[in-house]
Formats: sequence, C-alpha cells, structure tokens
Amino acid sequence: MLAATAVTMPPLAEPVRPEWLPAKLAARELGIEPVAAKPRAQRGLLTGRARKVGCRLQLHMPSQPEPGDG
Repeated sequence: MLAATAVTMPPLAEPVRPEWLPAKLAARELGIEPVAAKPRAQRGLLTGRARKVGCRLQLHMPSQPEPGDG
C-alpha cells in the first residue's frame, strides 16, 4: 500500500556536493595537489571563495564548477 502512494523522485543528473569543503578535500574534488589548496584558500579569503572556520581553511564549492577550477 505504501509503495502505491509513494511519490517517486527522478534521479539527480549530477551529484550534489557540499557548499564548503576543507581545503584538502576540495583539492581532491578539483583534481589539484593538496599542497596547492592551502595557498589557493588563503588567496580566496580576500575574494570570498574561502573562509576560515576555527583554525582550518575551507573552499567554496559551487554546484556548477567555475572555469578557473582545476
């Protein structure tokens, strides 16, 4: 009975990624070296593409990759 009344959702076309990722995990998503992620995040603090949470840097990961990513 429950299966007959349940609404089926279409599969997502692209995987949804979190909006903010720690620098090392963002490097893996972007396909860059983890060592290069920290300077990129430090530069991003000025432009708003990165933030500092506690003592860790996080990069903004929009759902659609930007041309400069990677």
